[in-house]
Amino acid sequence: MQLRPFLKRKIQIQPVSKYRLAWAALGLCVGLSLGSVLAWLGAGALTSTAVAVVGLLTGPAFGRFLASSVVLPGLCAAGRHRAMLTAVAPLWAAGFFAFAALLLDWAGLAVYGFACCAAAALALALQQAGLGRSERFRNMLAAGLIVASVIAGLALFYQGVFVHDAAQYRAQLMSIFSDRDLVFYDNVCLNDVFRTYNPFPHGSARYMGTCLAEFPFWLAGIATQALRGLSGTAAVRNAPTDIALMVTAAGSVFYGAAGLVLCWIFLRHWFSRGASLAAVLLCVWASPLPFFMFSWNGWPHPISFCLVAAFLVFWVKTRESTAACRWAGLGMLAGMIALVRPVDAITCTVAFPDLVRLFGRGRLGVTCLSVFILAAAAAFLPQMVLWKAVSGAWLSTPYAEVGDRFRWLHPDVAGLLFSPERHGLVAWHPVFAVGLAGLVLFIKKDRQTALAATGAVLAAVYVLSSWSVWWTGTGFGNRFFIGFLPLFGLGLARLAELFMARIGVAWTAAVGGALAAGNLLLMCAYLVQAVPQGIPEDSLVTDRVFSFVDLARFMLGTGRCFAAALTEGALGQGPPVPGRLIDAVRCGDAAGAAEVLVFCGVAALGIAFLTRAIVAFFSLPGRIRAEAERAFPVVGAALAIAASAWIAFACKRPGESARFSRLEFEPAVIDRMSGPFNAPVLCPFPVTAVDVINALQYAHGTAQGEPVAVITVTDAGGASYAKTLRAGIDTAETSFLRPEHAAALRHGIEGLEIARARMCRAFSLRRYPLLVFRSTFDLPEPTVIRSVRIEYVSDSGRMTIEDVFVRDFQCR
Repeated sequence: MQLRPFLKRKIQIQPVSKYRLAWAALGLCVGLSLGSVLAWLGAGALTSTAVAVVGLLTGPAFGRFLASSVVLPGLCAAGRHRAMLTAVAPLWAAGFFAFAALLLDWAGLAVYGFACCAAAALALALQQAGLGRSERFRNMLAAGLIVASVIAGLALFYQGVFVHDAAQYRAQLMSIFSDRDLVFYDNVCLNDVFRTYNPFPHGSARYMGTCLAEFPFWLAGIATQALRGLSGTAAVRNAPTDIALMVTAAGSVFYGAAGLVLCWIFLRHWFSRGASLAAVLLCVWASPLPFFMFSWNGWPHPISFCLVAAFLVFWVKTRESTAACRWAGLGMLAGMIALVRPVDAITCTVAFPDLVRLFGRGRLGVTCLSVFILAAAAAFLPQMVLWKAVSGAWLSTPYAEVGDRFRWLHPDVAGLLFSPERHGLVAWHPVFAVGLAGLVLFIKKDRQTALAATGAVLAAVYVLSSWSVWWTGTGFGNRFFIGFLPLFGLGLARLAELFMARIGVAWTAAVGGALAAGNLLLMCAYLVQAVPQGIPEDSLVTDRVFSFVDLARFMLGTGRCFAAALTEGALGQGPPVPGRLIDAVRCGDAAGAAEVLVFCGVAALGIAFLTRAIVAFFSLPGRIRAEAERAFPVVGAALAIAASAWIAFACKRPGESARFSRLEFEPAVIDRMSGPFNAPVLCPFPVTAVDVINALQYAHGTAQGEPVAVITVTDAGGASYAKTLRAGIDTAETSFLRPEHAAALRHGIEGLEIARARMCRAFSLRRYPLLVFRSTFDLPEPTVIRSVRIEYVSDSGRMTIEDVFVRDFQCR
């Protein structure tokens, strides 16, 4: 039975274009209203609404059937008579817009209006600009728009901060390449500001790929720190200046930009220039990618996205080749992806059908498979060497140590896709549902690639939903799927192609602008902690469940969050570029404003140069590109061997004696009146030192060398050891670098070990780092201690105690 005559006979709904908006509007309204009562029913309604809108706009009968039988149950009877449908349709539209008005504020409405109108106008302008021009000019025009999008994100949202996992990757990098030490105690434990819910696998190590990728930007940050030449503070360990952190964190922007250009080149193999560009712009603005490119820097996701796009471009450009060197290059890229995020290596399975065909040519298939595996192992070698040096095993599971594991028989697919409070993929980012629907339509264009890409996405859904932390812990949206964006891009480009043919370029761009606006508004709400962060933080626990209506409210109209995100930033780590410039102008800090502007200018030029280089490389003659592709596995293997050799021979290994333990207690504040701080020690092995992570407060007038506290350690036999902490020698004022305190301070910080530095603007117009110091008590001999007592003895000020560690090894 054909579906179209059946629908016309049963429901008599005419596929007239003027009714499409009414159907879509009512479907979205029904989905939102159901979400506040029944979350699972709301998820189903929203999902079917997305598919129905696609169907109504593209014209297939299945879309009309889905809109009629799933999204609008009970109201389909009105469609049996065209007159009744005509009468009710305006009421549906009015009801939807009235409902949306309750959620939208004027700022949010302005964001939506600007995004839709700007996208439509820009699409028409680009279409006209490319008429009659050469292929090279139109390619550079598309690449220029990608560059402009990245620069716009840099200018609006870039913060240059390392939080949560990114801080641990940076600490691991510093430990390996600066300290040449694999203990990770100094940089990871002592500087782990987010220790309460972000543990580090001390018996293993995090994945090495992110550290290697960020290494050149870390060197650039060190050079910037040296050139800036801040007297007294530039040489203070673990307290880099703002501009140095911004340079170090810029790797996220550059790798994301390179990934976007490579993704565009990959999509151009099947789609028009406009459809490919639309898909890439949706990837950069309607997904979690911009959050980790611009706001939370130093995470592995932009790097993985870039490597996945590079793998897919390499695969497409060499698809006709059967040479073994092709599979060596693909294996090298696959190993690099695994070195950053192993689960993202699932994307490499799109190349396996080509490998399967080679097995029909005798030994060629075996040879290519062997070369692929060997090249992947060579790229992954630094990680295995690091694990061997730290844990004694070539393979390790760093997340198992902190309690995360796979539950293969109990995947939570529904939560992964639809949970409104735990970063559901479709709930938070509808663009992924659109991309998956487009992948189904892509089958008609390239059956093998579409099936392989869909299989990779479904495999990722199963694997990631089996992970015990399927909601990704912390981070905007479901960040686990950022590495799969090039595969979703196939579906987005296919739908963009169909939409452009049916409703025109301007309307297609407007739809994309609306998706981007909703994503950006939700991202800004996340930045200012207005929506659940996905972490067990007491300040973010709400009295009720975060429903689909709450999620839609932030997507549709949180203009106040948008303004706050641009000026304040995330987690108190410092504002993005606009906020930095506003602060500099408010304080009359011309040098600070100039630093930010120079950084943005240099970064913009670097991104433009990088994009031009990538486009120019693929415009080279085929012979030159073939030579470069053959040289790539050799260069990659040489770099992997060099990194492995550095880890194996240049770094100090932890050894069996490198043990430490952190005392379990809540951060405490002590003064002369409150009494001493006491903490039991449940450490079974003898230790040689005690490290107290502390700082003074309101102690500006305390003189250099004046005693402020006494540490007393009691061993298992009852013997006691004591040490006096002195201002400016063992500890110091936490707001030492606050500009207004320079004249009031009577002690210094030269020679002190700064363990942690948090950017702050408390009681000041200027941002400054709150410093936390490490005070070390070296015991006369290895001792099994049972308690640590800290008594404040100064008449002024007080002391905050954040952490106490005991260890049995020497530390710098």
